[in-house]
Amino acid sequence: MELAVKVAEAVHVLNHDTQSCNRVAANQWLVQFQQTHAAWDVATAILTADRRHNPLPANFEVEFFAAQILKRKIQNEGYLLQLEAKDALLNALLVAVRRFSTGPPQLLTQICLALSALVLQVVAHGNPIQQLFYSLQNLQSQDNGNIAVLEMLTVLPEEVVDNERPDSKISSLQKSHYTQEVWDFCFNMFACPCGLCPFCLTIPSSSIHSTMVVLQLLSHTPMVLDFLLQQSELSFDGSVQQHERNRKILRCLLSWVRAGCFSEISQGTLPAHPLLNFVFNSLQVPSSFDLAVEVLIELVSRHEGVPQGLLCRVHYLKEVLLLPALTRGDMKIIGGLACLLSEIGQAAPSLIVEASPESLALADALLSCVAFPCEDWEIADSTLQFWSALASYILCLDEDGAKHRKHVEETFSPVFSALLDSLLLRSQVDDSTYNDDRRVIELPDGLVHFRMNLVELFVDICHLLGSSIFIQKLFIAGWASPNLPIPWKEVESKLFALNAAADVIIQNGQSFDFSMVMQIVTMLSTKPSDGLKGFNCIVYRSLAEVIGSYSKWISSFKENFRPLLLFLAIGISEPLSSNACASTLRKVCEDASIVIYEPSNLEVLMWIGEGLDKWHLSMEDEEEVMNAISLILSSVPNRELKSNLLARFLSSSYEAIGKLVDPETSHSLKQNPASYMQVLNAASRGLHRMGTVFNHLSISAVAEPAADDSILSLLRVFWPILEKVFSSEHMESSNLSMAACRALSLAIQSSGQHFATLLPKVLDWLSTNFVLYQSHEYYIRTASIVIEEFGHREEYGPLFVTTFERFTHAASVMALTSSYICDQEPDLVEAYTNFASTFIRSCNKVFVIIIVILWALVPDSSEVENWSQSILYDFRDLLCGRNEVCIFKMSMMIYFRMPFHPVVLFLKFLSKKLLYAAQQCTAELRWPQCHICLVRNICLLSSLLCTYNLVFGFLDVGLVSLLEHINCILEGSFNATTIHVISHSGEGLVSNVVYALLGVSAMSRVHKCATILQQLAAICTLSERTTLKSILCWQTLHGWLQSAVQALPAEYLNHGEAETLVPLWSKALVDAAADYLESKNSNGLKSNYGHMQGKGGRVLKRLVREFADSHRNIPNLT
Repeated sequence: MELAVKVAEAVHVLNHDTQSCNRVAANQWLVQFQQTHAAWDVATAILTADRRHNPLPANFEVEFFAAQILKRKIQNEGYLLQLEAKDALLNALLVAVRRFSTGPPQLLTQICLALSALVLQVVAHGNPIQQLFYSLQNLQSQDNGNIAVLEMLTVLPEEVVDNERPDSKISSLQKSHYTQEVWDFCFNMFACPCGLCPFCLTIPSSSIHSTMVVLQLLSHTPMVLDFLLQQSELSFDGSVQQHERNRKILRCLLSWVRAGCFSEISQGTLPAHPLLNFVFNSLQVPSSFDLAVEVLIELVSRHEGVPQGLLCRVHYLKEVLLLPALTRGDMKIIGGLACLLSEIGQAAPSLIVEASPESLALADALLSCVAFPCEDWEIADSTLQFWSALASYILCLDEDGAKHRKHVEETFSPVFSALLDSLLLRSQVDDSTYNDDRRVIELPDGLVHFRMNLVELFVDICHLLGSSIFIQKLFIAGWASPNLPIPWKEVESKLFALNAAADVIIQNGQSFDFSMVMQIVTMLSTKPSDGLKGFNCIVYRSLAEVIGSYSKWISSFKENFRPLLLFLAIGISEPLSSNACASTLRKVCEDASIVIYEPSNLEVLMWIGEGLDKWHLSMEDEEEVMNAISLILSSVPNRELKSNLLARFLSSSYEAIGKLVDPETSHSLKQNPASYMQVLNAASRGLHRMGTVFNHLSISAVAEPAADDSILSLLRVFWPILEKVFSSEHMESSNLSMAACRALSLAIQSSGQHFATLLPKVLDWLSTNFVLYQSHEYYIRTASIVIEEFGHREEYGPLFVTTFERFTHAASVMALTSSYICDQEPDLVEAYTNFASTFIRSCNKVFVIIIVILWALVPDSSEVENWSQSILYDFRDLLCGRNEVCIFKMSMMIYFRMPFHPVVLFLKFLSKKLLYAAQQCTAELRWPQCHICLVRNICLLSSLLCTYNLVFGFLDVGLVSLLEHINCILEGSFNATTIHVISHSGEGLVSNVVYALLGVSAMSRVHKCATILQQLAAICTLSERTTLKSILCWQTLHGWLQSAVQALPAEYLNHGEAETLVPLWSKALVDAAADYLESKNSNGLKSNYGHMQGKGGRVLKRLVREFADSHRNIPNLT
């Protein structure tokens, strides 16, 4: 008892002492005390001691601390207690529950939490839940005992459900103890001591433990539901006491619903259960409304019969609860009903499309919720999932029942038309943003989130209403009437909607009158002397985004071009609109007609280019502007004008670089770090701009050989500057090195053979600077470009070998001796492996390359000679054109000798590069035979879903090639290899796709995963028509999908999902594959809209999205 007194004193000091040093000391003492074995006895004594014989006065803080100690020690150390100690502790906690059944409520909750944790600890030793429920029955007979019973019945299911999660608080050490206890219990129960029977081998012990707890808990469901029903029928004199009791009942019921208490009840009788009437009636009581909504939403999401039962009561919800709440502006009631009605509709869209009076009443009620004006956008946002699900369901209705679908669309078109009006109203900015006169303002975070969720819904509404009706609703009544003030808030929200649905409108070819858009362009192009301010900046940005989306249509009119350039020039200079205007300028220049070469338009572009230095744009925005201007200047037909404009355009870049490398000012610059960084950054940007110009000149030279003169004239100025830069000490800067290497790479690619005589100096620069600054992998990347461009020139073979040797023997590369070190230097590893890959693929002297690699790997020259002799026979194969034999043997030889050497890393990385090359080569049917062998052996790497684009690219290349040569597939050809590779790698790919759709971030991967599945289905369809159908067919894909679902842990799937998912997805895949192939064939294999188009594609995407959405709450997937 002396120790208990010390605990009480320490708790008092911790909570009430005015001296911080005393509080710190008390806290440290209490932390140390919790870790002692005596804490068990002291905490138990404090909670169970009879107050009549207890020397300690009643103290809530001390008792609460004691309950917390027991809860923590049970969770962290309870598995170490002997069975007798656990039983004694269980009885003690039951005594504490009786003692504090009247409160305080926080203390009672802590005791119940400790008791629940202990029950979960001892479940393998018998049936503690049975013992607990027996004790709870005895507790009911005591005064206010029902309060304690309610609290315990609330906490226990919550702890059981939480314990089932993979990220539960049970440690791995505890689980190992549980495992042995669980197996012992199971062996006794099933008389199975072997551990080798199917039962023992197929069921994880952790799953048995969780299942055992849940089964024991749910076996008491009838008693719990009867108890809750009895409590709900009791009446009290005080309304406050009655309301508080009802809240406790609802909390308890919610816990049991989440645990699955209604899973064994017939779904047809569930809506009529008396407790559901109690929950429904609780909606009318403000104090219990929120909990009642939670219970109903949980029931709707778990049980199929509940949505239909609640749909019959929609008129009551609307007339009695919602309409009065809308009148008085009760956001709590409106928000709760919006969530509930949305869940009902989303759970049963098939009932909604029947257009019964109840269904239409639900839709009308949700329209009222969307249109309700409030300070934030949460209420409207909570309904969007329902509207999206309903729209997707209507769009995916069976085309065979065209008459039915047309009837449904006609019925719901007015609903979605009204929804569009409401969403346009709710997506407007609030008054505080509209009236903000600051130079830079942003949309509220709530509105940004709401608009992100709106984009897909606007697309669906446009599909349902049709592009023409959608556009008419946006432009109705005009925006630029001279007699009326412009409703800028309305204009801005409609611009957002117009941009969101741009892809659908363009795809449908539904052109419209842009005169109103151009009128706003003209009005906003008149820039105030002090710049754009306030809400005008947001309108400017939204208008720029619309112009970018419809640039091909808008810029096709000659009279629109100059106003557009002036509008974008002003917007680029403003911080808020610069990003949108820079991106739009690039799109306008890409879609521009010959009218852009008029002198006045070129002057506007030059004015924009000359303003880059003073506007301080982000690198991303500046890149967009540079691409736009370079694209136009590089294609100016007049050679002299082009040269003059280019010189003028780059003059500031020359000056910035010259100022940095000027020997007279270089030393003084470094004396002032701020000025030096400013000059260094300006020079880096200058080099970056020059590289962009070279890039566009090379593109122009392909279409117009005369452009070669412009490249040469630019090169004459560029080369002396570059010599000074690469030879300067400033290359220590990472930004300058990156910009210089990029500019050099693009100059080499654009200049072609004109750069040949400069190669020795260039490669010397690159290798020397890399040795000096080995953290700058840009030098290796640039060397890869050089070899890729000139690797076929035999006279440069020794030079390339020397460069390869210098890179390979650099300290940073030689230090890459383990996978751990490679993980620390991912950029360097990628650069080097890419260089080695290019080196081997590009050079003709493959035998020399092999000798060099062996020399790099083996210091003993005699061993090099022996190895070289052993592969002379492979060299003969190489001369006969069988390159893959030599390369593959060399790869294996190196791999087994030094598995972590950088050369081996390049072999692993090579698979990605080869598949990228496949995309480039297959367009011209140039699939190098030497790649096929490596693809066969390394392609499994590409099935990892961290490389979506790689997988997509490979499958797309294969599909296009199969479609072109479906009637003639020869063994050993690219098409045959594609089918073989997919047949070997497909199972892992499908499994990874399914796993990628689990977890909180899965929704972002829905489109990519659905696209990959559609591609696989299309390839299987084509393979069925070939002689290779025995190795890849529909049955193969069905088996992969079946294996992927069966491999998922049981807790990852909903009840019955494993049986229904595969047939449902298989049917959708058949239709999606047919849609894809039809789209490709009808567009001459050039369509970019093959993926997720048509009914089949939309159904597949909807199924994938619903699967991902219903499995968001699976944490920590491993």
